[in-house]
Amino acid sequence: SKIAIIGESGVGKSTLIDILAGFLKPTEGVVKLGGVPLTHIPLAYLVKHITFASQSADFFDYLGIKNFGEEATEEEILKWLLKFRVKNNFTSNFQFQEFGFSFSEGEKQRLMLIRALLKKAEIYLFDEITSALDSQIEELVLKEIFLTLRSKTVILVTHRPAPLKFVHKIYELKDCQLTERSDLLHQEKTSSTTPC
Repeated sequence: SKIAIIGESGVGKSTLIDILAGFLKPTEGVVKLGGVPLTHIPLAYLVKHITFASQSADFFDYLGIKNFGEEATEEEILKWLLKFRVKNNFTSNFQFQEFGFSFSEGEKQRLMLIRALLKKAEIYLFDEITSALDSQIEELVLKEIFLTLRSKTVILVTHRPAPLKFVHKIYELKDCQLTERSDLLHQEKTSSTTPC
């Protein structure tokens, strides 16, 4: 399924996604995965089956191609660079040349998404992943993401309307409560359809 979580700034959307990713423990209640409390699941399992991507990402020159994951291949990375319209400013073995200057903020965000997509997990948790993209690139990136992940579970936090066109359910977080907003889902679907 594809789920979006919306809400005003500061209501706890990012905290919620951090809890779902296992980075934080809830102060009340229990988060379950497949009926099993998240706290009872080995960290290695979570790391293998859940991919988390946020607004920003750290890349390190010395890691080279491994910035994109242990199993990432040059062919796969080049394919996604082309799809996401990111210029190839890498040196040999995908090392970054003065990373902060070689790529724009929007390109850095797309590189982070490429890394997430190459992981091939079962569950994808996204936190404001298109915040640095213009509307045209955002639409292109979202289409590719949801087409690629059509058989996966995706939960995303967003304050932008574009991602809402690609999800099956929308929840609003307000006063520590999640409320389904099927009215917003209907509005978005009338103007666009999801490739999933």
